[in-house]
Amino acid sequence: MRWRLFALVLALLALGGAMSLLLLATPHRREHHPPSFAASLAAQVGAGPPRRALAGRVPSSGSAGGGEAIVHGQVIDRDRAPVGAGSIVVYCLDGERPGGLLPGPALALRGDGRFSGRGCPGRMCLMLEHPRLIHGDEWIVDPGEDVELVATARGEVTGVVRGPGGKPVVGARTRLIPLPGEDDPTAVPAFVGRATTTGIDGRFEFVRVERAPCDLCGEAGGRCDRGDHERLPSYRELRLIVRAVGFRVAEVGVDVQQGARLEITLVPGLEPIRVHLVDADARSYPRARVLARSVERDYESRRARLVAGVFRIQDTGAGVYDVRAIQDGVEIAQRSGVRAGERVDLVGSRAARGPDVSLWVWSPDGPPLVGAKVYGGPFRGVETDSQGRVRWPGAMPGTYEIRVAHPIYVLRRRIEVPEGSGTHAIEIHARSSETD
Repeated sequence: MRWRLFALVLALLALGGAMSLLLLATPHRREHHPPSFAASLAAQVGAGPPRRALAGRVPSSGSAGGGEAIVHGQVIDRDRAPVGAGSIVVYCLDGERPGGLLPGPALALRGDGRFSGRGCPGRMCLMLEHPRLIHGDEWIVDPGEDVELVATARGEVTGVVRGPGGKPVVGARTRLIPLPGEDDPTAVPAFVGRATTTGIDGRFEFVRVERAPCDLCGEAGGRCDRGDHERLPSYRELRLIVRAVGFRVAEVGVDVQQGARLEITLVPGLEPIRVHLVDADARSYPRARVLARSVERDYESRRARLVAGVFRIQDTGAGVYDVRAIQDGVEIAQRSGVRAGERVDLVGSRAARGPDVSLWVWSPDGPPLVGAKVYGGPFRGVETDSQGRVRWPGAMPGTYEIRVAHPIYVLRRRIEVPEGSGTHAIEIHARSSETD
């Protein structure tokens, strides 16, 4: 029995040795990855942050020693002075990210206008970010190429405003507006902002919003579409309007494409228009406003100042004006064909004042609407108090359209203010269907 057990052990040992020899004789298979996969895998598991090439130490092969594409060069202006501010944004035209923005921060321009950093494996579009300069032409470069790029100044409208003696006018208001009949809300803005004021030296400026060409770089950066770019309306000419206290309004034409450097001398205003306004009972209007609009200059309108019971429209120019008197949102008198220096006597179409009105606003289930904003008549967003009320002392008699805005309700009502004195209460009750 023992010899049978011994023979079984020997047989098992022999079988194990034979299998070991068989495994040793079989060659091991080596797993192989394509280079691109290996490179991306290495990048994911600790290749570290991208290295940046230094200017003047760029290999001619266009890589930074480790196979990484680089871009470097210098930006100058039209006078060949280095552009020492701003940054360069890189877009890839070829390679792994065609049309994509290069990951990482933009390349900052140093004091000498030079820049360097990571680039793309193939051709690149470079775009300048700068408050006053723009790249006018396509900046398409190859990796490793040391490039010199010329930036173009954005179009500007600059100038100085002076009085007749040459003294700078401080605080003059300047505004760019379209030509008559050409106002287009869909047009591309021509300048950064439409209005500004002169400084202590009388100077002002508007920086143009440049529409860089819709070229290959523009499309790569997602900045434009060739078809849409050509269809967008834009202004070719604008008017610069200048106003200042004590002077007539001035108008200057501006070519949007060329820009302008302007010297503007303002002329003192003519004699004021004097307006005396009363109702049929010779009572003055407590909240009246008197406005004058030039017939010849569509951009000129002026509001009168009340001085000793007389409305004075100052800083007028040549030509005629239309004069209107308004109280509580209602036109009560008007006169056309008025010239500088004239006195105008106006009699209002409504009584100057009526009762003291309290306007109450209630919710559908009874409690007052607190903090609701009331518009119409003399109200310009006045809020109701803790009792849901707004006051209207000396209300001018007549019919008014009132709107009440509340976080829950929006109400619109037509109310009637009677003639006479004393007090008068008007109640507005919200309906459940009038929710915002």
